[in-house]
Amino acid sequence: MAIEVEEVKRIAKLAHIKLNEDEITKFAKQTQQILEFFDELKTQSDSLDKNWRPDILGKSTLEREDIVIPPTPVEKTISLAPEKSGSAFQVPKIIE
Repeated sequence: MAIEVEEVKRIAKLAHIKLNEDEITKFAKQTQQILEFFDELKTQSDSLDKNWRPDILGKSTLEREDIVIPPTPVEKTISLAPEKSGSAFQVPKIIE
């Protein structure tokens, strides 16, 4: 999929970004390089053995045991709120 200069101009217009001609050319080239990289990744993943797993060499991420912690009672949580309305937090109106 080729990224044309016109496509970059259209995206910039949608994003309300003003770009000069040098920036448009630069971003078209960079976007094309990113898309080519994604295509390369796709071909690499297609060539992997069906039994391949990313953790084949062992755990790469340290894991911790899940510990179940009971929730704080609603009354206690509401009592800590700066403002409350019944059993709910009261927040300032931000949309007019």
